[in-house]
Amino acid sequence: PRDRQMAHDIIKQHIHPRPEVLSGVERFKSENFRPKMIGLHIRGPGRTDGGVPELRRKYDDTGIVPVEPFFSEVDRLLSFVPDAGIFACSDSSEVIGLIIERFGDRVVTYPAQRSKFGEMHANHPANKGQTFLPYDLGLDVLSEALLLARCDFFVHGNSNVANFVLCYDPRLLHVYVHA
Repeated sequence: PRDRQMAHDIIKQHIHPRPEVLSGVERFKSENFRPKMIGLHIRGPGRTDGGVPELRRKYDDTGIVPVEPFFSEVDRLLSFVPDAGIFACSDSSEVIGLIIERFGDRVVTYPAQRSKFGEMHANHPANKGQTFLPYDLGLDVLSEALLLARCDFFVHGNSNVANFVLCYDPRLLHVYVHA
């Protein structure tokens, strides 16, 4: 977002999460976050726009998602804050598995619904008939976004979730993994 403060002002004026959502987010944070946290948001393999094709070409990634550029940025941040935890978010259980495999017990995830493929809101055939209730998906993504905005640093690609997080907290330090 070009003008994060203006977008923040609009969000504060018009978007008011319910008190039970905010208290659930604060409870999760107090029970799971370390004193310093790196927020990490990586879209699943269903993502075909927003820079993912360029990342795949640039990094010649034959895997499900080109995660290495994200991991490199997290490693760089960990070199400055070695005790930081990582709050990992993705619509793909496979991506979450790769993050945990790489960063181990410093990873915290919200108990959101995920599919192997991601893109649950689109009822994609790759999700093999799994169904996801829109209200629950919305609550999960809102909770994760509010938690990402409470991190000290944010590593992300191009997504509406990332845009919301950056505008919700216009002062949040972040690294955009460029295509």
